Amino acid sequence: MGDKNGFHILDEIDEYIFIVNLEDRTIVFLNEKLRNSLHVKDYFGKKVEDIIPIQTGMCEICNENILSEKFNMGKSFIFQTKQYYLLKQKIMEYNGKKCCFGIGIDITEGELKNIENERRKLVETTIFNFMNYLKISESRDDAIEQILEKICKYYQADRGYIFNIDYDKQITYNTYEYAEKGITPQIQNLQDIPLSVIDRWIQAFQNNGTLFIQSLEEEISEDSEEYKILKQQGIQSLLAYPFSADGKIIGFIGIDNPRYDIYDTTILRSISLFVLYDIAKTKTIERLQILSTRDSLTGLKNRNSYIQEITALEEHLPNSLGVIFLDLNGLKRINDVHGHTMGDRSLNQVGQILLSLFRGYSYRVGGDEFVVLMTDVSENEYNNRVEKLKECIASNKEIDLAIGTAFKEHPLQIEALITEADSRMYERKKEYYDSLND
Repeated sequence: MGDKNGFHILDEIDEYIFIVNLEDRTIVFLNEKLRNSLHVKDYFGKKVEDIIPIQTGMCEICNENILSEKFNMGKSFIFQTKQYYLLKQKIMEYNGKKCCFGIGIDITEGELKNIENERRKLVETTIFNFMNYLKISESRDDAIEQILEKICKYYQADRGYIFNIDYDKQITYNTYEYAEKGITPQIQNLQDIPLSVIDRWIQAFQNNGTLFIQSLEEEISEDSEEYKILKQQGIQSLLAYPFSADGKIIGFIGIDNPRYDIYDTTILRSISLFVLYDIAKTKTIERLQILSTRDSLTGLKNRNSYIQEITALEEHLPNSLGVIFLDLNGLKRINDVHGHTMGDRSLNQVGQILLSLFRGYSYRVGGDEFVVLMTDVSENEYNNRVEKLKECIASNKEIDLAIGTAFKEHPLQIEALITEADSRMYERKKEYYDSLND
């Protein structure tokens, strides 16, 4: 073919030479070195994209918009050879047609060193930023979004994101996202995705430690829900890395349409460790917050929450307030006669009743004392709830409760209303102990 076109002398040059017809982007000539590198023989008249798949987003081969009669310089990466090239391209005329004459110089060794240096810098910056975040927890969202932005810049990707997995609900959902300028954010469209959609991903995470979709059209069935979701987002390729806890995959970090250094997951792997640490830290904080506001035995809000609620009500008076004070009669006797396990069971029964009728309104404020604070309800609704409470207590033969109630609409005196309900509860309690002495 070189002899036919008169370019055979170019076969002797120790660089990669190509000539492409710019009118229809068909190949006119590839020299011997490039033919051997691409493992092709029959190339004449074929589209350049079919023979030389230059990675999108870097210097495009034979792009007439950037060509002139002088050599234009750029860098490209060829999938087939996994090599980086410095491209010199210019316009030339051949058989009366405008063509692109290109020379490729292999710069893979130097480029890989540059990539490794850039990767090392990014990993170090990432680690520093996350460590800084760990010291300043209030910057959590900003810190994670900044990290996702850096990842996208490095990989030349459209979007970066973090997904969590909820095995109880069998869903996965997008918790953080960064989208490059001009790319439509998708986080709102990626909530409560059935876990079955990414079954293949989880399998890939488990088998390969990562997921790489190089071509959506070639690798994913068009009939699958996975394909439809990715297609709607304009995703043609993606790279994702999981994070695990106790041997179980609990989420993943990913990037859409990466165009640079796509075969290396070092950065994603490093970041996933910090994401995992962040999740563990967040869950620990949440557990501590729950312990500080919840009664561990009954699941009701505790005395700390009750005091905070009273303060809040005093600052912002509700339109109405219904108060119920309850005391478990005979708890000491239950503990003394039947043991503390039975006493705890009785307290827990009270808690379950209050949770069923007054979830969010009920508190355990002492060993055997409970309070309900119903805000912004009608007197009729309040009275109906009180009657249901009395019915539940009457139907339970294991517990006996003294109850005091009080209701008032605006204007309110919070402490006065609470004292009123408390006093009525103690009257009932006195009646209970008087009956025992009769």
